[in-house]
Amino acid sequence: MTENHNELNGVIMMFKLLLGSRLEEIGKNPQDADIMRAIAALFLNAIPADQPLGTELFNAIARHSVGVAIETVLLRRSAKNGLEVYMTLRGADVAYANQWHVPGSYIRPGETMEDVLRRLSTTEYGVDIVRADFVKDFFVPEERFRTILDHIRLVCVKSLPTAHNGQWFPVENLPENTVDIHKMFIIPAAIDAYENWQPGIPTVGKKKK
Repeated sequence: MTENHNELNGVIMMFKLLLGSRLEEIGKNPQDADIMRAIAALFLNAIPADQPLGTELFNAIARHSVGVAIETVLLRRSAKNGLEVYMTLRGADVAYANQWHVPGSYIRPGETMEDVLRRLSTTEYGVDIVRADFVKDFFVPEERFRTILDHIRLVCVKSLPTAHNGQWFPVENLPENTVDIHKMFIIPAAIDAYENWQPGIPTVGKKKK
């Protein structure tokens, strides 16, 4: 396994050394571009579809596609800080590295809405999401990676979140390193909806009769 891993790393380094300075030139040549697409497809098809892509690959693919993201917003009122929003800190090896964001994810191949919400329950909240009400769809064409359709949901959770990288923040005092789109559009949209929100009976994850 280690030997194969080292061989693959060697191949990647070779491509970078041979093509790094010529990539822009290659992209202008239709025949060379076809070869590069075939190579990219070969490697991409070998990556498990149910795993994160990683920052470098995500950024490369993002230039050529439109993504659909599920953004969940958990709000609460605090006697001390007023309205607060729950956010988690992203890791160093993912897109938007080391930035705070409301828990969300791109829909992965084969997933449903409930699949994404269950995954976020585990990875971002540490407790079950029991309701996720639609707020609005928001297109982000000027996003630095690609055009994105953000599907915003106001959520309720079963109990207080327990994720080690999660924290509550006053909506009027978000960290400077908050993902721009979340600070400028997603959280404000959720706040507007929250004012008249009546969560009612939990529905997410409810067993069918």
